[in-house]
Amino acid sequence: MFAAALGIAATGSSSRHLDSLVVAALTWLSWIAGGLVALLLARNLRSLDAKSGVTGLAVQRGHTPSGVARARTLATMQEVATAVGKPGLVLSAMSLALSPSAAVAVGRSLMLLGVLGYAAGAGILLGGLSRWSAATSPRHGPTLLVTVVLGPHLAQSVWPGVPSVPSWLGTWLDQVLWLGTVAG
Repeated sequence: MFAAALGIAATGSSSRHLDSLVVAALTWLSWIAGGLVALLLARNLRSLDAKSGVTGLAVQRGHTPSGVARARTLATMQEVATAVGKPGLVLSAMSLALSPSAAVAVGRSLMLLGVLGYAAGAGILLGGLSRWSAATSPRHGPTLLVTVVLGPHLAQSVWPGVPSVPSWLGTWLDQVLWLGTVAG
């Protein structure tokens, strides 16, 4: 959908629309792709691994259970970052390819780097919260994750100074958009 919108917007005169479309796509990708992956992986994977024998196999290969937990956390972060980053990079590259001038191409190249950084940051934040939720509440990890992400966001309507995950990601997205317009 966003790829088609990029193609349509490229025929218009405003270069800023393509950058805004990439950022809008990243917003949706953060919650639909990255959020769902984080929510899915906020389960008690330790008990699933014990039942399926993954933990025993890892210990047999010389890894400690705490090392398996760290690897699981890093893998969760990577999965979230990949879910957000791959489509975001494709859209950013399409935007770069549709640049009408060298100055705009430089800005969009910076935006492409910003998309990489944003995907990594979203992966670390959402993936880390996902694994923390699962470790804190093995039976209700997904519920805890939703509460930790949405609770402060809803509280912002009463207390604007309350930090929240959606506002942090929104601030990062503003920076990605700014990178796209620096040289253009």
